[in-house]
Amino acid sequence: FPKHIHTDLALQIDEAFYYPDFTFFSKKHSLYIDIEIDEPYNFKGKPTHTIGSDDTRNLFFMEAGWVVIRFTEEQVVRQPVQCCKFIADTILKITRDKSFTETLKGIQPLTILPSPWTAQQAGQMFINR
Repeated sequence: FPKHIHTDLALQIDEAFYYPDFTFFSKKHSLYIDIEIDEPYNFKGKPTHTIGSDDTRNLFFMEAGWVVIRFTEEQVVRQPVQCCKFIADTILKITRDKSFTETLKGIQPLTILPSPWTAQQAGQMFINR
């Protein structure tokens, strides 16, 4: 997605800022997509992105007219091209613009993984890493 992916965009709510991991922006379509990569635990093993923990954030972006796409860390590491296909397919559904899907023809769909997870599941993933 040349010239459409940014890592320095943020939305502000009250005194807080929300920084997407990545932002897709298309001026042509007035389309903003918050692309998040969710890891089950932080470097100390504390569970993150557990069920319900991102609801307020997601709602904030959606109410501002953004689309939110969340990938698991495992999906991004093991299926990066399929993640791009998922984004391109999402753009196609919203805008009917096929330009982003052209280079990804023939790519298998993304394997959907369970997320978010419970704190207990995240803890087990940390133990099994």
